Amino acid sequence: MTKKLLDKLGYNLMHSDYTGTQPWNEDRFGRGVEFCVKTGVKYLRPAFRLLEDEFDGAHNDWRINWCKQIIAKGITPIWGPVPAGLQGHLKDSNYNELLEKAVSAYQIIMDDFIAASISPNDFIFEGWNEADGMFAMKDGSAQIDPEVINNYLEFNMRICEECHKRGIRFMDFDSVCYPKAPELQTVMNQYNQKMAEYSTKPDWISFHPYCERGRNDNNIPEKLLVNNNMNLSQWNNLADIPLAVTEFGYPTEDWGSPFSGKYPYQYSKDMLIRQIIIQDYLNVDPIIIYSANTNADPSVADKDDCWGTYQYHKDTNETTLSTLGSYELSWINSMRGYHLNGMVTPTHNFTLTIDNVSYTNFAFEYENDEGHKKLFYWNPMGYNTSSLNWNGNNYNLTFTQHVKSIES
Repeated sequence: MTKKLLDKLGYNLMHSDYTGTQPWNEDRFGRGVEFCVKTGVKYLRPAFRLLEDEFDGAHNDWRINWCKQIIAKGITPIWGPVPAGLQGHLKDSNYNELLEKAVSAYQIIMDDFIAASISPNDFIFEGWNEADGMFAMKDGSAQIDPEVINNYLEFNMRICEECHKRGIRFMDFDSVCYPKAPELQTVMNQYNQKMAEYSTKPDWISFHPYCERGRNDNNIPEKLLVNNNMNLSQWNNLADIPLAVTEFGYPTEDWGSPFSGKYPYQYSKDMLIRQIIIQDYLNVDPIIIYSANTNADPSVADKDDCWGTYQYHKDTNETTLSTLGSYELSWINSMRGYHLNGMVTPTHNFTLTIDNVSYTNFAFEYENDEGHKKLFYWNPMGYNTSSLNWNGNNYNLTFTQHVKSIES
């Protein structure tokens, strides 16, 4: 039977030792874990930056404790590192020395987990988060500089080798995936060549297919379908590696955040559902939503993101579910036990062509173990009515950008 949707889903939770730094960060780790429990998702990605003391070989017990807390809730943690000691230094003359220190630091974290009786089967490690963007050199040069690309891929593969020596699963790359990104094509070509140097391969290749309102090449998730950007078959050393997504989403509200993709709430939730369903259809697993963080008060939103499932309120010093978080909790709970059956084609389909790309009406069927079915349908760019024969009945459905559903 097809894997159930909630067994693929998870949340991203940015964490360091945030306690006491800002009021919206206090206990946001605990809230994020609890949100995953409430939704029933399988994964939690507590992405972390390697701290300076860890780069110098320190052991931090709070990482062990948090790992145990996540696993105790029946959730699999995915540890996504940013090696701060390497960031911005990939072209330094002492890069090889820094690389060895970074690899050693992650070896310590892995070994500390295992020494604390955490099974290697119970957690997953990742490669360098979005190193092909600003997180490698802080100026975007990683996207086009062959030396930079080679050096951060070397770090990733070294971590992969260390994981597999210990029986830990490894998820590589964490690339920013835009459907028409020439930078991504360049990076993937070099990644494919470099993979031939190693005897082991990652257990997944991960992308971050964000949508941004301000970009024509990735403003809607359906472009992942029509442009087939997440198809790895063109790279011979990567073609057999499963796909994962460890960040995606849509920010709520139109305040504070400089991110160009921000949409009003109604569009945010529709875009999120469309992203989830399309990734499920593309056999992505895991599918990790950004994020289970806590938003800052709108008056200081530029200091945090506006994707979070929780919202801090400055006036009352309270933290509540955010508008989008409330909707996510409700929708994900409504999908408990459901798996995707596939795409359903309307009888008289509607096609709208924009920038030489054709968009049709989309409809996808989900079913649970009791045989109950749900049909989700929408059109990413148009507004039309189309007939559809589904589950033995004929329907005249109005397709818009908003996701609608019918049940049987």
